Amino acid sequence: MRIFIFLSALLAIFRTAEIRAAADAGGAVATSAVVVPEVGAKTNPSAFSDAQVAYVLAWIREQAPDCPAEAAAAAAEKFLGNLQLQNPAMLDRLPGPEFPARVFTSDLLRAVGTQLAGPQLAAAREAAARRRVAALLQAQNERSPVPPRTADEALARIKGMPPMNYRRLLEGRTEDDELLRLCQPPREAGAKPAVAAIKPKVLTAEEIVAEFSRRNQAGVATAARLRAYAVEARVTTVKGEAQEVLLYRLRPGRFRMVVRSGGVSQLVTGFDGEHYWRKLPGQAARVVSAAEFGELRRLGEFLDPLFEGEGCSFQRLEDGSTDGRKFFRIAVKRADGTGYADQVDQATYHLVGQENPDGSLTRYSEIRDFAGLMMARREETTYPDGRKGAVEITRMTANPGLVAAFFTPPAEGELDFFSLERLLAAAPAATGGSPAKANP
Repeated sequence: MRIFIFLSALLAIFRTAEIRAAADAGGAVATSAVVVPEVGAKTNPSAFSDAQVAYVLAWIREQAPDCPAEAAAAAAEKFLGNLQLQNPAMLDRLPGPEFPARVFTSDLLRAVGTQLAGPQLAAAREAAARRRVAALLQAQNERSPVPPRTADEALARIKGMPPMNYRRLLEGRTEDDELLRLCQPPREAGAKPAVAAIKPKVLTAEEIVAEFSRRNQAGVATAARLRAYAVEARVTTVKGEAQEVLLYRLRPGRFRMVVRSGGVSQLVTGFDGEHYWRKLPGQAARVVSAAEFGELRRLGEFLDPLFEGEGCSFQRLEDGSTDGRKFFRIAVKRADGTGYADQVDQATYHLVGQENPDGSLTRYSEIRDFAGLMMARREETTYPDGRKGAVEITRMTANPGLVAAFFTPPAEGELDFFSLERLLAAAPAATGGSPAKANP
């Protein structure tokens, strides 16, 4: 399990743009190059054509008329993203009369279910789940001469099972093959089961994730007991430059990151629960939008979604192997439609790799116990052009005494760590002492 969620993306950010600190009151201060996201960079709100999005939105209005417009837009992006990942040839047929909409209705309503959160949307969520079951059973009936149960009968059966099964259906976390198994009627008394060859069990994505969570923590609630942590790491950028990173996290999503070079702080950035902000030496802290903050906002993910899958969906992809060791490939999709693929070792269930949207591949190694969780202490990311960057964690602290105020941006004029570092650096000249080291 990696401790630096999305730090591979941070390595990519380190190579996109260079910026130098502005002059302070004592004159220009030359600093090492610090790489931050480009300010004001334009982002494409959708990776799909207007016609494709409009087609899916109209389809959602037909299948789930109670779905609010905002949820429908997110569901459309999620459905199109899943289709692009699973069946790109079908994506090319959208929009058009040759697209087999009936075959994909269950996938569509599953995407809708992931967006209908909150008690005010409970009725719409249940209606979407029922229509999904009906669509799936209808498609199954067309392929099999054995008539399945009706949607109402199937839902009654699922509701009679442990509550987790129905909840996962409502949240769009149940895959079609698993849902079909839940819908099947029990075998009638006296009926003889068909003789068939015993096949090895094929694990679903959810089963793999559950086993990952079980094997990589000391107990069921171990991850939940981790309320905050601090990490110190050495980062080697794709240019071979050395950076020191200090990262602090506090549930549910607050974080503060300090980037240092040559023992001097170059950049501080964070999220206080409401606003993203950034501060450079000699400049006031500046609140930035989520779009401008870019992929750095993923640092707000407290733990890997394989531990805490709230708001994420999982899909099993074709297995892979490296150096003779087989691994599961699990596509992780966030609620906003973004995602990546995790690689989970089939023997140990440790996280050994991540396939990133930009084509880069991150490898995880030196997996050690940290507060009852199995964490990777080293990450190495290889980019499509062959360049590499690495992260080596030197120290981790579980549940330090962090408070919410620590994650708020410093007020203008306030003596911050940049000023404190300069004061400490200047102190020896005035006192004749030796230089002091500052550690914000």
